[in-house]
Amino acid sequence: MKVIIINLHAVLQNAPPLDNVTGPLQTQVTSLQNQTDNQQAALDMLTSQCDCQSYEERLDSLNASLIALQAIVEALVMDPPMSDLNGTLRLVNNFNNETNQGRLEIVINGEWGTICQDFWSKNDAIVACNQLGLPSGDPTALKGTQAPISPFGPGTGPIWLDNLLCDCPEASLLDCDNSGDGIGMTNCDHTEDVGVICKN
Repeated sequence: MKVIIINLHAVLQNAPPLDNVTGPLQTQVTSLQNQTDNQQAALDMLTSQCDCQSYEERLDSLNASLIALQAIVEALVMDPPMSDLNGTLRLVNNFNNETNQGRLEIVINGEWGTICQDFWSKNDAIVACNQLGLPSGDPTALKGTQAPISPFGPGTGPIWLDNLLCDCPEASLLDCDNSGDGIGMTNCDHTEDVGVICKN
């Protein structure tokens, strides 16, 4: 009897990091990871107990499901549907793998970009940290050219947001007022990109 065991976490280890990504992609991957863990446990139990033909069909079914899950996650992680990630945040250029801090970037229309420092405040940082699922009790809002200055450097690509004025109940930075400026409307350059340190 041949048993094929697929470990989905090995696939994810070779994929781009998802620790600081929120939204539908993270939910899908987490769900698939949980399903795979359950299926892997069932496989381990069956393979430890099984030495008879009667379990062959069950093992084949589990293996097929795991292989299908692996293919789905590879597709999602290696080539995510960026249209599903609109408004998703990530932290970039952090130090020593400190996942609670970095330059703040947002994806709009399938393209990652940055946020300008104008009016960037603790309230904005609280919303960002909440959206990232990180501690938000006492975050530090960092600016590119004004104190406190961000150590995370300038980004590239579009500067999507400027003049944010969050009140803290918002679920996303896209829900915050921005003084009438639309997405992509800014007079900033990348020296003014914001960062954040999420902490309680």
